[in-house]
Amino acid sequence: MDVEFWVGIVGPVVAFGGVAIAIRVRSWWRSVESRWQRELDNVRCERQERECEFVGEVRRMRQELQADARRDRVELQSEIRGLRAQVQVARLSATGL
Repeated sequence: MDVEFWVGIVGPVVAFGGVAIAIRVRSWWRSVESRWQRELDNVRCERQERECEFVGEVRRMRQELQADARRDRVELQSEIRGLRAQVQVARLSATGL
């Protein structure tokens, strides 16, 4: 085979094959990047879901604590009223009225 054959026919075929390989490599790399991006997005979504669950738990706990505090306050106010009434009765009975 002479040089003209290599330059005229095989050269463009090899060059075209190189372009085809480059296109395939670029396509493969894009698919890899796309997969990585999807995985990263999934990780971000999972983290946001966990954060939302945590925030929801904190809110629920805060509401429970506030409800407990209100119940305790009502109970204490009732006890204080009862004690005040007892003190008044004791004062009245001490003065003999």
